[in-house]
Amino acid sequence: MTSPAAAAQTFIRQLRKPAKILVMVSGGSDSLGLLLALIKAAHASANDDVALSAVTIDHQLRPEAAEEARQVGEICRSFGVKHVIRRWDEVKPKSGISQASRLARYRLVAAVAEELGTTVVVTGHTLDDQLETVLMRAARSTRTENTGLSGMAERTLYAGRHWLVRPFLSVRRADIREFLGREQLGWVDDPSNEDRKYERVRTRQGLEHLSEASVDRNAGEKRKAISNAAAGLLKDHAQGEGSGVIWLDNEAFDQKPDMLRHALAAVAAVIGGRQHLPAADSMDRLSAFILQNRLGRMTVSRTMFDRRRDGLYLYRENRNLPSLKIVPGETVLWDERFMLHNPSAEPVDVSANGGKNTELASVIFPNVPVGVAKRAFSSMPDIFDAGRTAILTRSVLMPYELFLPDFDLELAGEIAILLDCAPVLQPPV
Repeated sequence: MTSPAAAAQTFIRQLRKPAKILVMVSGGSDSLGLLLALIKAAHASANDDVALSAVTIDHQLRPEAAEEARQVGEICRSFGVKHVIRRWDEVKPKSGISQASRLARYRLVAAVAEELGTTVVVTGHTLDDQLETVLMRAARSTRTENTGLSGMAERTLYAGRHWLVRPFLSVRRADIREFLGREQLGWVDDPSNEDRKYERVRTRQGLEHLSEASVDRNAGEKRKAISNAAAGLLKDHAQGEGSGVIWLDNEAFDQKPDMLRHALAAVAAVIGGRQHLPAADSMDRLSAFILQNRLGRMTVSRTMFDRRRDGLYLYRENRNLPSLKIVPGETVLWDERFMLHNPSAEPVDVSANGGKNTELASVIFPNVPVGVAKRAFSSMPDIFDAGRTAILTRSVLMPYELFLPDFDLELAGEIAILLDCAPVLQPPV
């Protein structure tokens, strides 16, 4: 375990300078403790290259939240810290409110980070939160390859632009509250933290008889190791063909099975435009297919695995592809794979190429077999005809587009290279 003061000092010392830190502060003990510890650490470092600001999100789910946000602002002003309040004004969903609140919170915080020119956003997640997360994920799957057992990453890239860092992941909540007590700073207890209808609350209440020794503290490093190994496999044995095809040579199948499985799962999710890696049973079927060492095709997570004599080709299957109308000036996400923009004054309809203009397939994918080129081309958005005004702005790196934990930083970066995606932003710590 680490004390709040020591964790904040380590974070400030390791942070790339100059730095503008945006602290997410709800008014609870964890986030207020983080704010105060960072203020003290920044002052102690006597480094003018570190600036602090804070943001509070009022989800408008409780009438008390507005006043709590105002109180946080008063605390921030007493320390000379700029404070911003944002409200979630959208209509609230009737189900999945926790997940919707989380996504709204990060979206609003990211907007504030853009306005302030923030270089890093920090959250007050603690070791207690980490234990809860791991235990919840362990309860959902007993498989040994359950990547959820790694818990929350210390660093996560949000929307490809903002690094979220959790300096308190090795700090216990009780130590934070003791720290605040010594500083005579109170906090707010959200009543939803005691509502047993939420899975996390039920898990938290079951932690009373467990210690941090109950969880593998090395799980994150193990996940990072296998992910980095998968990145190395792709670097040595894969080749990208434009934005829609990846080829693996036959030597890739002689690599360690767990490394190959992880690489294929990540590539399948990106090419298929999926927000999550393929399910374990799907990867079991794919592993069996690979081990047969026979020519043929199979689909996993909307990605076609096409085994040929010279290796394995991966591309999006030609099914369930969307048709969208893009209004003037609008940028839309197509098939969870491509961002398309319409710069014209007229609406533009975009659907998949299908069987149209197959002569362009070999132009777009010149280095792959004709059959692969035609299939891959048929699943691309139809924006290649002369005179069309919709343009492809960038390829999207699902499932890492919204949240990229640093466990998978190297792997995502390698896939980005293979599929001509934008380079992955490197962390500030």
